[in-house]
Amino acid sequence: MGEIDENENISKNDVKQENKSVIESIQDSIGVSFLTYSFLVLGPTFLFFLFVVPFITEVWWPTVVYMSWWLWDVPVCNEGGRAEYITAWVRRWRVYKYFARYFPIKLVKTVDLSPQKNYLFCSHPHGVLCYGVVGALATEGAGFSDLFPGIEAKLITLEGSFWLPGMRELLLGVGGCASSKKSLHYLLSRKKGVAPVLMVGGLPEISNYNKDKIVLVIKKRKGFVKLALQNGADLVPVFSFGETEIFYQPEGVNSFLDKYVASWIGFYPVIFSGRGYFQNWFGIMPRKKEINVVVGRPISVPKIENPTPQDVEQYHLRYISEVEELYNENKSIYGYQHIKLEIV
Repeated sequence: MGEIDENENISKNDVKQENKSVIESIQDSIGVSFLTYSFLVLGPTFLFFLFVVPFITEVWWPTVVYMSWWLWDVPVCNEGGRAEYITAWVRRWRVYKYFARYFPIKLVKTVDLSPQKNYLFCSHPHGVLCYGVVGALATEGAGFSDLFPGIEAKLITLEGSFWLPGMRELLLGVGGCASSKKSLHYLLSRKKGVAPVLMVGGLPEISNYNKDKIVLVIKKRKGFVKLALQNGADLVPVFSFGETEIFYQPEGVNSFLDKYVASWIGFYPVIFSGRGYFQNWFGIMPRKKEINVVVGRPISVPKIENPTPQDVEQYHLRYISEVEELYNENKSIYGYQHIKLEIV
């Protein structure tokens, strides 16, 4: 999208925001601030209070108690996470409703999903902080359980995130689990109606700075297909329209970082900005751009304990085809008809 279109979208969303009451606007800002600052500073804040404050106060018992429990609890991210009664309660916290209403985030169902099967939700694109997935699938912000009764969505993220005090509690609370093979096999083999939510493209998909195309990283990522085959879990493509537009990424700078810096340092750095609380042009808050998270048709996958490379390739190609079809079927509905989808 060009700069003019982007500004027009912001203006339209600002008009919608004006129709909200002052209290609703404040609630929405609290919701998105809670998630934004949790993602960015919750972990470091907990580390500060656990290991710096005790040096000042000489009160060490809270650190000893928490870290003892932390050592005992670390494996839980690979063993299904928190109990369902805990995650069901946390996922329905009102703050997530406020968070989803801020943009707003809308969850779009294309077909019913049977709770008698397991699924692997494969979401694209990652975006800077994958807010669409958080509001639509990781929490009840957009009413996931109402649209997909009997399906238990499990946000999948890097195992290292579950080592960080504070941050791990937030992730585990909403049902998050580690992205390790052990964790995913555990989830898909214990009971029916489980749907791990995997960001297939991972960190490379953060850097979607082009205005005229969206790049998805799938072609070299086949492990998720093998995992689905080993467990007989249907693959479900998910596309978040609007995810790449809630933060501005300077094309020239991020293009340089992508081409020359990422391979050198081993991860994908990005420069991004959003809006402030009282102005639209700069800040850490995401822009108020509608995000539509479209859950596509499941791809039926047989259970093959030892799939051959040919088996994996067959369903991998089919998955890519389904992603392209999902995008093409919905791009004109959500204003993406002039945006090219590129799969690498």
